[in-house]
Amino acid sequence: MARKKHAHHGGSWKVAFADFMTAMFALFLVMWLVGLSPEQKEGIATFFKTYSIFKNGNPSAVKMEGSQGNTKIPSVKQSYPKQGENIEQIEKNIKETFKDSPDVIKNHLVFEKTPEGLRIDLVDTEGESMFQVGNKELTPKGMEIVDKVAKELGNYNAPIVIEGHTDALAYVKTGYSNWELSTERAISAKKQLVKNGFLVDNIESITGYADTKLLVKDDKYDPKNRRISILVRK
Repeated sequence: MARKKHAHHGGSWKVAFADFMTAMFALFLVMWLVGLSPEQKEGIATFFKTYSIFKNGNPSAVKMEGSQGNTKIPSVKQSYPKQGENIEQIEKNIKETFKDSPDVIKNHLVFEKTPEGLRIDLVDTEGESMFQVGNKELTPKGMEIVDKVAKELGNYNAPIVIEGHTDALAYVKTGYSNWELSTERAISAKKQLVKNGFLVDNIESITGYADTKLLVKDDKYDPKNRRISILVRK
């Protein structure tokens, strides 16, 4: 008795399976994006705004450390003019901008020259804050200071790093901490800088440090520890 031969199966099932897996991947990707915080979404959006295959170098990966409030905006290596000889001039010009507001220079701006460049700290004082109490919104005073600093920095094609810092007072909102607060404030400062003409492509990273890098180390509750720090790289 002759044995029956099995019919040869086609490859159409493989195509259907591949389509199914692609659809599942797209579904999980959408679910992941929907679950991101606004700051993480902004970090990803900035990546695609700044990335270009026509620029030199490779963009770094988007770094998200949700619970620690660290949102790292990828940077594309660019050709910047040497800023070393301009560091002194940048500080001088910013101070000149506030010549009619000497209290700002005295109370709210701290300049420090470092091996990396010029660090500009925009700090709180007792009774006068750069941000609304307990949230990311700039006060009118804070907005005025950031605006003037932004317009001066916009004259230089220098990369910058933006950092948010808080004092050690614990944030009482459930599920929210100084990590999130410091990061959101840094992003608010970034938006104000860009609004006033600073190029977003020149922003290397935005990071929230909570109270881990105090300006006044011997008093972790000093209001000056609540600040936005802008590092202008050489």
